[in-house]
Amino acid sequence: MIIGKGLLAKSLQKVSHQAVTLFCSGVSDSSQIQEKEFQREKELLGEQDTNLPLFYFSTVSIFNPSKNTDPYILHKREMEHFIRTKFPKYLIVRLPNMVGQGGNPGNLFPYFLQSISNNAKVTIRKNAGRYILGADDLSIIISLFIELELSGEINVCFPQQTPVLEMYQWMCHLMHKTPNFVVGGEETNSKLDDLYFTKLVQHHRLPIETDWKKIVEKFTLQFMQRTELG
Repeated sequence: MIIGKGLLAKSLQKVSHQAVTLFCSGVSDSSQIQEKEFQREKELLGEQDTNLPLFYFSTVSIFNPSKNTDPYILHKREMEHFIRTKFPKYLIVRLPNMVGQGGNPGNLFPYFLQSISNNAKVTIRKNAGRYILGADDLSIIISLFIELELSGEINVCFPQQTPVLEMYQWMCHLMHKTPNFVVGGEETNSKLDDLYFTKLVQHHRLPIETDWKKIVEKFTLQFMQRTELG
C-alpha cells in the first residue's frame, strides 16, 4: 500500500504495491524546522504493519557535509535508525532531488520554476551540485526493487551531479526569461562513490533518463504548457 498523497505517492501509482508498504508521507520540505511535523511522521511510521516490508524514502543529502546540522537531515537520520530497530524487513531508499509535476514548493525544481516565472531573484551557492531524478522514472526503479526483494538501504543516484547554476540557467533559457540570481557562499559537496544503483540499472537495462538537461526540459515545458492553459 501507498502512504501519502504527494509527488512521490503519485509517481508510484503504477507500482504493484499490495505486498509492501511504500511510505511516501514523510516531511518533504528540506527547509522544515518544525518539530511537530517531524513528530507526525515518526508517529505515522510507528503505526505501520511490521509484517510487511517497509520502503522508506530518505535523501542522499544526508551525505552532504554542509547540511550535517540541518533539522531535516537530523530528522531523516533519526527516522532511518527508527526503521532499522522497528521493522524486520525494510528498504531505505535515499532519493536525490526529484524533478516532476508538482512537489513541495520549497524544493529545488519547483522553487526555480516559481522564481523564474515571477522574475524573483535567487541565491545560488558557488559550486553547488545536486543529484536529480525524473519523477516518472521512480515507478520503474521501485518496481525492480520490489521484484528483487531488496532490503537494507540503497542510494538512488547516478555518479554525475547536476551543477545547480547550470540547471537554473537552462530553465531560464527554456522559459525565455533573463536569469536573476546572485552567487552566495561556496558549498561543500560530497560526491557519492556508491555505484551499486548505476550497475543495477545497467544490468537490468532500465529505461531511465540520465541526462539532466532532458529531465529538466521535459518538466519545465510541461509546467509552461499547464501555465498557458491555466
